[in-house]
Amino acid sequence: MRVAVIFDNFGPYHLARLTAASRHGELLAIEVAARSGAYAWLPTRGPVPFERRVLIEEGTSEGAKRRCLAARLRTVLDELQPEAVAIPGWSSRAAFLALNWCLGHRVPAVLMSESQAIDEVRRPLKEWVKRRYLNGCSAALVGGGSHRDYLVQLGMPADRVFLGYNAVDNDF
Repeated sequence: MRVAVIFDNFGPYHLARLTAASRHGELLAIEVAARSGAYAWLPTRGPVPFERRVLIEEGTSEGAKRRCLAARLRTVLDELQPEAVAIPGWSSRAAFLALNWCLGHRVPAVLMSESQAIDEVRRPLKEWVKRRYLNGCSAALVGGGSHRDYLVQLGMPADRVFLGYNAVDNDF
């Protein structure tokens, strides 16, 4: 199965997770931007055991124009033709654009999340948006029970929420 996994930026632990996941199928890794707006990671280059694409080579995802980001993501997904797309959360433009592409192409979207009900004060409008977003997702991969419980509270069927998102490569 050809699975695309999207992250805003690949830090060391992302590369370790992607490398481990690539042992189980054809992995297509999409990095939204070569630099992180949140972390001081240097752009990571070098050989990896999976296909890798970078949408924004210069700057961060926050600085990218929406139209440019949308066109680049659409082009890459159209070219790769994944059978499923793993999307990092629901707080970035890239996440919404990826979900929109999945819905338009009838490709299953898998939400990757470590959000839980106690993270912050919940706002009804934001929770409504998340419920609508979850309606477009086929499944979710979460870190633990509290993360699963939050998605179930938002309306995701429990049998479509899977644990393991917080796994690390201890050897790495």
